[in-house]
Amino acid sequence: MGPTRPPPRVTAASDDSFVVGRAFARVLGAVVGTDRADRTLSAKLGLDYHLSKNWLFTFAYEYQQRLSSEGDESMSRNRVSIGAKLRF
Repeated sequence: MGPTRPPPRVTAASDDSFVVGRAFARVLGAVVGTDRADRTLSAKLGLDYHLSKNWLFTFAYEYQQRLSSEGDESMSRNRVSIGAKLRF
C-alpha cells in the first residue's frame, strides 16, 4: 500500500476594522480637512489540495468592503487566487 495523501484543508478567516480619521486635501492653495469614518469588512475562504507528496495546489477567494462616511470613498473588491507548489 502506497503513501496516503492528506485530505484537502479548508481555511476561512474574517476581519472587521473601524477607523476614524481626518483626511486633508489641498484645494487651490488652501488645506481643507474632512472628518471621515471608515469600516472595513473582509472574508476569505481557501482550499489546499495535495495532489501527491510533491504537489500542492491552493485556491482562495477574498471579499473586501470599505464603508465610508464619504460615499465616494466606499469600495468593494473580489479577489481570486490560484497557486501551485512543487517540492522536490
